[in-house]
Amino acid sequence: LYAAILGLIFVGLSIRTLRLRRKLKVALGSGEQPILMRAIRVHSNFAEYVPISLLLLFFLELQIGPHVVGSATFVALLIGRSVHAYGVSQIDENHRFRVVGMALTFVVIISAALRILVNYVQAVAGEKGDILTAVQDNQGFEYLIIDSERLGYICYFSKTRSSSC
Repeated sequence: LYAAILGLIFVGLSIRTLRLRRKLKVALGSGEQPILMRAIRVHSNFAEYVPISLLLLFFLELQIGPHVVGSATFVALLIGRSVHAYGVSQIDENHRFRVVGMALTFVVIISAALRILVNYVQAVAGEKGDILTAVQDNQGFEYLIIDSERLGYICYFSKTRSSSC
């Protein structure tokens, strides 16, 4: 639902930029027109942050389920991007809109990324035993073993012998 809403906002920002280009007769760049410069940046900034945010939230939902991620995270992203777009679009910009918008966006990105990392480490280390094990063979050679069925491989690293995965 939220990805669809954000997609429609993206199209709206695109159309706004196209209309300004037509009205101001500027095919490329901004023509040094402040309102067009702002429209281009709003559109670009949206295109820069929304895809990575949605991708992280998608992976998080795959890990823990959509009901756990909840609407609050998506609503924060939606509000953050909307507030930012409104603020930056204004010629006499009130920077509080930009700051609040970016803060909400960063909270979503950082919290989703950290939660994915924590879930991954817990899944690998918690369910399958130690990830790293230092062992010594009967000839006195030391090995560092990465053993993870979840990762799908076992690696042996040695200072004195060849390493392999």
